[in-house]
Amino acid sequence: MMTQCPRGPLAYLHSIGVAHRDAFRDNFLVQWHPESLSPSQLTVTRPRVILNDFETAIRFDEDVPSAGRVCVGLPLSESFPDPAKYTRPVPAEVASGQPYDPFKLDVWQFAQSFRNFKARIALLHLRYTLK
Repeated sequence: MMTQCPRGPLAYLHSIGVAHRDAFRDNFLVQWHPESLSPSQLTVTRPRVILNDFETAIRFDEDVPSAGRVCVGLPLSESFPDPAKYTRPVPAEVASGQPYDPFKLDVWQFAQSFRNFKARIALLHLRYTLK
């Protein structure tokens, strides 16, 4: 899942000009395959990973240059308009009130949500906490 999220759903969305702006791990759904967690069993496929909750997403038209694909302020939406109640971590670029790249925000949010990650498989925990 940790490798599929940025390479699958996020990469696809970014390729079509969509920035999710709430790409924390609790918005990724994973199709359950118990055998995929077994370190001794070779699996043919990986569980499917799906990104949901697009209320803060923004789509840029193809003709908008990358320099123009920016946002300002917190990733709020009509269903969540109050900045005082926004509790997600925010990088300095977003908090500054200056224009920022929402695609980079997606990657930052995803990585941020694994800051205190603890895997139940020791090899995974060691691999993703030492980097």
